[in-house]
Amino acid sequence: MFNDVTAIVLYGIAVQAVVTGQFSAWSAAMDFVASAVIGGAVGLVFGWGGSRVMRRLDEAAWQVALGLALPFAAYQLAEAWGGSAVLAVLVCALYLTDAAAGFGDCDYRLVGDSFWTIIEMLVSGVAFGLIGLELATVLHDVGPQWPRFLGVSSAVIAAVVGVRLVWSFATWALLGRWWRRREADEPYTWRETMVTWWAGQRGVATVALALAVPLTTESGSEFPWRRGLLFTAFALVLFTLLIQGPTLSLVVRATGVRVDTDAERERERQLWTRILRAELTRLCEVARTENLPDGVYDRLHVGIERRLARADPEAADDAKAAAERSVRLNRTLDRINQEVLRAGRAEAMAARREPDFPPDLVDRVMRRLDLRSP
Repeated sequence: MFNDVTAIVLYGIAVQAVVTGQFSAWSAAMDFVASAVIGGAVGLVFGWGGSRVMRRLDEAAWQVALGLALPFAAYQLAEAWGGSAVLAVLVCALYLTDAAAGFGDCDYRLVGDSFWTIIEMLVSGVAFGLIGLELATVLHDVGPQWPRFLGVSSAVIAAVVGVRLVWSFATWALLGRWWRRREADEPYTWRETMVTWWAGQRGVATVALALAVPLTTESGSEFPWRRGLLFTAFALVLFTLLIQGPTLSLVVRATGVRVDTDAERERERQLWTRILRAELTRLCEVARTENLPDGVYDRLHVGIERRLARADPEAADDAKAAAERSVRLNRTLDRINQEVLRAGRAEAMAARREPDFPPDLVDRVMRRLDLRSP
């Protein structure tokens, strides 16, 4: 994402240079730094302030609404101050996403995940629909010059794919050397690197930036080679979607990359074990400080065992008897249970920051914790 933001900032500087007809390398470098600093600072302030306000809101709908409005506000302020509005939105969104894990009420994450999934689907659908409609206009504007533009587009596609290949393997080689110095297993091999390289597909951002190129410059003349830029952008997107996309499975099979489901399942079990221990530890602390009766403690302990059994079907038989004895908890039990669950979520988020645990695995476990039905 930060790569995309960097590209968008450079894109803005390049377009401004063409529109004004003036360019200074020193001035462009200073504008780039200032744009990044201002945008990052604005996004950080809005993210920090927004997370504090969200903690004080009781309704998940209000929290999600604030999370939707804050990036727009960060965008406008960063744009007004001459900073990178896109970077401000990115930093603000990342801060809010990370801070959401610390909210005591999980309703925000559940409602927010559903809301943003729908928004992403609608935005992507509309964007690609507009791309399809605009493609006919681009082909009409190019007219009989399309063979010339096709040659240039082929060269651009080759450059983009080639640069990604070189960058992917250079990064893998450097990181591999670093991992070997630490005497640790490399998380990626050349096979995974090859798949990552071929999976570099382009889409909405590429075409959106091409369509955002101004029609004219400040002098009133036509923006140079604008039709060629649009044609090249569409050609690049179509190549990655229609060539790289369908053939990605062939690359995966050719490189022999396989998902180790047993290892992933084992890692998930390890994480659930850590969460269970954190919850039991917190339960023991609460039991000591509040002098819980043995019956209350046993009922809470049964609830934890029930969640573990649902998370791990293999443990269901062992905890079946305990799960059948569980009943609805009263207010006191619910409050204590929430403290236990928060301890488990905190352990899960601690695991998310560790390099050994895949973030998507932890997110899946976190969602099941939030649903309270693991």
